Amino acid sequence: MVVIALGFVAGAWMLQQQASLPMLSQLLFMGTMVVMLIAAIPFLQQRFCNRSFFNQHAFALLFTRLTYFIFATALGFTWAWGIANLRLSDALPSEWEQKNITIIGVVASLPEQTERGQRFLFDVEHVLTPHAQLPKHISLNIYAPYNASPKLVSTIQVPQVQVGERWQWSVRLKRPHGVVNPHGFDFEGWALAENIRAMGTVRLKSGTKKLAEHVTHPAYWVENMRANIAERIDKTLAGQPYAGVIRALVIGEDSQINQTDWDIYLRTGTNHLMSISGLHITMLSGLMFAIVYWIWRRFPALLMHLPAKKAAAIGGML
Repeated sequence: MVVIALGFVAGAWMLQQQASLPMLSQLLFMGTMVVMLIAAIPFLQQRFCNRSFFNQHAFALLFTRLTYFIFATALGFTWAWGIANLRLSDALPSEWEQKNITIIGVVASLPEQTERGQRFLFDVEHVLTPHAQLPKHISLNIYAPYNASPKLVSTIQVPQVQVGERWQWSVRLKRPHGVVNPHGFDFEGWALAENIRAMGTVRLKSGTKKLAEHVTHPAYWVENMRANIAERIDKTLAGQPYAGVIRALVIGEDSQINQTDWDIYLRTGTNHLMSISGLHITMLSGLMFAIVYWIWRRFPALLMHLPAKKAAAIGGML
């Protein structure tokens, strides 16, 4: 199992090192080479294992593991290639950039408060503009009117959206673009990893319409829980300067931390602690695994009911 897992990861890593995605014909050619290589392994195994000065059992085990590793590597490479093609195919066509498009969809993330409005993820359900093609998962901003006449501002209603709501509105989108500055943040790569295939703004002048207060779907359960926790934190710590920090530590949403506090965290090197990441969760899970494993091994009665590794795995998962 370990050999298969390592081979699968190695195959996915090999695809990520390519300058461009291989064509289907190239993938089929590489697959043919892998099949020929695996087919040749039994012949090599028979030839080397028959030598008297070789440990036949050790070489048989080595060739078996080599076969599993090559097969898992090819499988990992193919899997990563398929996922990459699927992700890249769901892109915003260039001819629909910066065009007004009317869509219906659901707010898919907890909205972040910005200086001029809100930013959130949006799942597109229907495209009402004829012939328009949009990705299924986009990032939207709602901006309050800026440099507009008071009469126009009074007629435009700026909606405050919540996760799980279904809306109809007109948007103007563009593809995610990054910069090629050395050692800079790869925004385009980050957007691809987060499955954000287009980003843009809601056109408030074209009107907005809330179609459903709450969409019941498993995809939004976690975000709804985060929204409920954020609401309770805001009510309990209303007016407290550390409310944004508590919000960031509990649900990983750091848009409420003021700039002064951010400057302090940047100077002290603790800014990465303000948002829960997969690394933090993995570290805590590993620590819990080690603690449970160390305690469980010292009680024979517990070992008779459940092996220490299984108990530690359950503790790390919880």
